[in-house]
Amino acid sequence: MGYGPSGADSQDTAAICRNGHVVTSVLSFHGPVGKFCERCGAEILVRCPACDHAIDVNSGSLAFGEKWPRPQFCRECSAAYPWTVAAMEAARELTGELDKLETEEQAQLAAAIPDLLADGPRTALAIARTKRLLAKAGTVATDSMRTVLVDVLSRVVERQVFGGP
Repeated sequence: MGYGPSGADSQDTAAICRNGHVVTSVLSFHGPVGKFCERCGAEILVRCPACDHAIDVNSGSLAFGEKWPRPQFCRECSAAYPWTVAAMEAARELTGELDKLETEEQAQLAAAIPDLLADGPRTALAIARTKRLLAKAGTVATDSMRTVLVDVLSRVVERQVFGGP
């Protein structure tokens, strides 16, 4: 299995465990990695489990020292990566624990989660709905949902839903 750049100078391959811990975003410089994550023991991936395409890194879009934004979806087949699926499932389960929300509101919040992760026409609606429902659910619920979703939301969505710089 080749770990180096896939063609032009602008692309490299990342190594990320199934739970989303980035081992390296520059595998061609890092070299071979182990099979399992040192932080959590999960399998390390360098290819999409759905289509076997390398987890690409567009290194030309990063400034030196900048944190690489881990992808949530495969750019080849559009499948959600395992860490994205796990975060969505955990967030959906968490909505069922928010006892200050009615059952219908819990369902609305759960349904909004995928739209928070995909930058599309329904993202603005999902942001507004999530903010409204989390405000009703309370601070503990908001903090718990932030903890579950923080690593899979874009920075823009995170700021709009949870506030901050």
